[in-house]
Amino acid sequence: CGRYGYCWPRDALFINSALLELGMTELVDKFYKKWAEKTQLTNGLFEQRYYSNGELAPSWGIQIDETASIIIGISKLKNPKKYKDVVMKATFGLISFLNDEFISKECFDLWEERKGSHLYSTASIYEALKVSKKILEADEACEFLISEIDLILPEIKEGIKNNFIENGKFKRGKDNYNADISN
Repeated sequence: CGRYGYCWPRDALFINSALLELGMTELVDKFYKKWAEKTQLTNGLFEQRYYSNGELAPSWGIQIDETASIIIGISKLKNPKKYKDVVMKATFGLISFLNDEFISKECFDLWEERKGSHLYSTASIYEALKVSKKILEADEACEFLISEIDLILPEIKEGIKNNFIENGKFKRGKDNYNADISN
């Protein structure tokens, strides 16, 4: 492999989705049980990239969609509730990563080129919170968090409308009027 052995949580989501389609659930469960639980930060977030053994690799900052990808990936599992602790911590981490306008705080974009508040980052938080609610909804201990998600989701939608749509078109970022493939 030329010593290239990195793992981005977002990329793992796509690989794990394919493995699930192939019926290789044990491998996917192993990823979320061993890798995700090992690498999750105390604030609930996941870093940008890791070595394949789960150790932190050189990084240039947070990409919040990496954390969102973990929750979205877990939601595709047959029994996502067994990862409740990872999901809860990541959910709190995502909520704390929203600014006063209910959009993503500044982080690196999908392509690791620009730092700012991005549509893709905010949309990934929205989707992760939506599926997090489904994972946690039958657990009475999570009622407060679910209520918080119910309040936040409409605010994120408004944040997207107010910050990332101009003249009927999606903007790449709050202060970036270019279109992007991620739109």
